[in-house]
Amino acid sequence: MECNWQSVVELSQGLQSGKITCQQLVESCWRRIQEREEHIHAWAFLKDKETLLLEAQALDRELQSCSEQSTASPRGRSWIHGIPVGLKDIVETEDMPTTYGCSPEYLSGKKHSAVNGKASDANLVKRLKAAGALIFGKTVSTEFGVSMDAPVTRNPHNIFYSPGGSSSGSAAAVADGMVPFAFGAQTAGSVVRPAAFCGVIGYKCSYGKLPLEGIRPVAPSIDALGVFVRDIQDVPIIMKSIGAWNEEEKDVMMQRDNISSLKPENEQLLIAFCKTPFWDSLPEYYCKYILRIVDQLKRQAAVRELVLPEPFVTVFENHSHVMLWEVTRVFRELENLPEDNKWPEDAAVGEFIRSIPQLAQSYGEDSYRCVLRTASLLREVMKRPAEEGDGLLYKNEVILCPSTSGEAPPISFERVESLEGSGSLSPILGSQMASFGGKPGTTGDSLFQRGWTLLHCPAVNIPIGKGPRGLPLGIQLVAPAGEDEHLIRAATMMINLLMRK
Repeated sequence: MECNWQSVVELSQGLQSGKITCQQLVESCWRRIQEREEHIHAWAFLKDKETLLLEAQALDRELQSCSEQSTASPRGRSWIHGIPVGLKDIVETEDMPTTYGCSPEYLSGKKHSAVNGKASDANLVKRLKAAGALIFGKTVSTEFGVSMDAPVTRNPHNIFYSPGGSSSGSAAAVADGMVPFAFGAQTAGSVVRPAAFCGVIGYKCSYGKLPLEGIRPVAPSIDALGVFVRDIQDVPIIMKSIGAWNEEEKDVMMQRDNISSLKPENEQLLIAFCKTPFWDSLPEYYCKYILRIVDQLKRQAAVRELVLPEPFVTVFENHSHVMLWEVTRVFRELENLPEDNKWPEDAAVGEFIRSIPQLAQSYGEDSYRCVLRTASLLREVMKRPAEEGDGLLYKNEVILCPSTSGEAPPISFERVESLEGSGSLSPILGSQMASFGGKPGTTGDSLFQRGWTLLHCPAVNIPIGKGPRGLPLGIQLVAPAGEDEHLIRAATMMINLLMRK
């Protein structure tokens, strides 16, 4: 196997032991990008090969100068020393342009500090550099990290289908073997959904788990970072290496097989299977796949069915009240919209972006604040154990639910003409058949992700197979806010159980 396809854990082991070098890894990733980028379009900006190799040589020298690896600590700066990573094009860097997914025409008339090369590194970038990760470049984001219009990036499994969004480039780059891991961000479903469509692990952190300093805001009260990988075991060492997990959990993790993920012994997996009220909008093929997974888990884990109380349903239905209101406020502050919040007629922005202020105004500030209050109360409910009588989940339970509304949608309506839909009409997608995970020509439907985002929950997509068109399907695990380590532990356990069959 080419080393560009290896997991972060495998690469870390190889680099730490000296079996591979960072230069070899850069060469492997670079070859893959050159082979596939003209088809996938995952990158908004890519460092040149000479620069990457010079950085790799310096990282290799650091490793060579270190003493032998110990069981408690890595050689070099961290366990991800020398491993390539991609960054969503809303993450500011001092040595690369950041264009926020905007058109060249729009950027030419703006004075963004990042575009002019005057930006400083985002907090995330500082952490990655301190950990010795090798930043390859910026991955494609939809416009301002908000637009739902189909991005230039294509799904690696079939280039005529959407990769999801807005973290489209990060998901596609990892799925296509261009880099071992990449960072994205989620305000509705921009980590979980592209991960599901592209068939990779997509872990969205709890709100506030990683600082957002230097990240282009979308809706500041719910924005959160996330990471794409091909192996669940990669998540703990990445989070450990950038200082995002608590010390006790990190110590436990690192004592098992040096750099392997959390592998709890004698611990039962507790799952609350939640169809959500939107189950009937799913295509039959996806429902059957999920139910098959649940039946398999019932033989090896404690599984109960969870019906969401009505207040929880409202946060899924009203998430857009919060997101669009705050997006408009960000546009007003950063893009200097006039007092009426309308984009100038000559502004080189997409129709979806242009429509946001009007949509937000139709909701109103009172509605926005009401949804925020409801979400705040429900976060507390999620934190209280059901054993105490009024909590949603029992201690150590995680929620299992659909990741998306189905397979990735086609990149354009023209593609629909040659495809036959299946399933019932979806109230979410209007006249579109529920066969797709969103409207053709878009990044997909965020229905099954956005409520958990508004509740500040950590969430992770786990690939479970492929649908009738050969496109990936995923299932989502969710935990109460702040329980990221437990969520990834549960995801690791679930994957291990499913692999046993």
